[in-house]
Amino acid sequence: MLPIEKVVHDANLQKHWVYRLVAFIIDAVIIAIPFFIFGLFIGFFLKFFNFFWWAGYGVCLWLYSAITEHAGGRTLGKALLGLKTEGKKGNPEVATALIRNISKIFGPFLFLDWLGGMITDGDPRQRYLDRLLEVTVRRTDVSEPQGASKAS
Repeated sequence: MLPIEKVVHDANLQKHWVYRLVAFIIDAVIIAIPFFIFGLFIGFFLKFFNFFWWAGYGVCLWLYSAITEHAGGRTLGKALLGLKTEGKKGNPEVATALIRNISKIFGPFLFLDWLGGMITDGDPRQRYLDRLLEVTVRRTDVSEPQGASKAS
């Protein structure tokens, strides 16, 4: 059974992914606020859809996510929603955190990363890069891993 099929039939997995989406939105807003303020001061607010603005935003979101996950296992959004990123030995190593979050630089890449995780065999809590790097985001409000694939 593919991970997406497990998510469709398991309310805990659905809640897990809703929490991850909300956590991502919180983190995206946290990074966007300084960009808007900075843009107002330097006059680039009118050039909101400028490629360099979006590229800089994506790089900052990527670095914020990687640094906070390496340091504490979670971003602020994940902490607020009771999620924690775990590697084989606890918090992800620096290189692992950088690689697993690289898809956050450009939104369509993040969607493809999620989709890859949903259509390839493995833990339904993982995006594709999570699976490759053996990293899992788990909910800290449940005692056992929800929906973990016992076959893989």
